[in-house]
Amino acid sequence: MKRIYFLFMVCLVIFLSACGQKGPLYLPESTKSSASK
Repeated sequence: MKRIYFLFMVCLVIFLSACGQKGPLYLPESTKSSASK
């Protein structure tokens, strides 16, 4: 259970940081393109 909760928190942090950068429409594809720069 702790592992699931930890993964949930990690996804939540990534989601919030992504929304702060690109907005609510931020997609995983955008992360791949930005990471390759």
